[in-house]
Amino acid sequence: MKSEDVKPGLVEGGFTLWDGSKDLVNYISEHFLEKIYGKNVLELGCGCGLPGILALKTGARLVRFQDYNSEVLKWWTIPNVIINLEPEDFVVSHKEHAHLEFFSGDWLRLSQIWQ
Repeated sequence: MKSEDVKPGLVEGGFTLWDGSKDLVNYISEHFLEKIYGKNVLELGCGCGLPGILALKTGARLVRFQDYNSEVLKWWTIPNVIINLEPEDFVVSHKEHAHLEFFSGDWLRLSQIWQ
């Protein structure tokens, strides 16, 4: 990991494309792709958001992207989502469109937001 990828209390590696993210996308593509359609998906520690983008492209109804650092969401996740999606990726059915949500902060904060 590059030293600029981790700045304690500021950036905890969120600007790194982790091998685990690529592996998860490959695993989902091979084993669960058809099960995502119409579902709600939460990607914790999303960084670049590859699994969430895959979920949107395969018909997820709602994708929530979470990263500890708001700067990661602002400068990497959101631009990457915009670059990698087409308007038709947001159509779940002829009556429903996919929804996106972005959250920063720790996981405890998420439980407070969703109460």
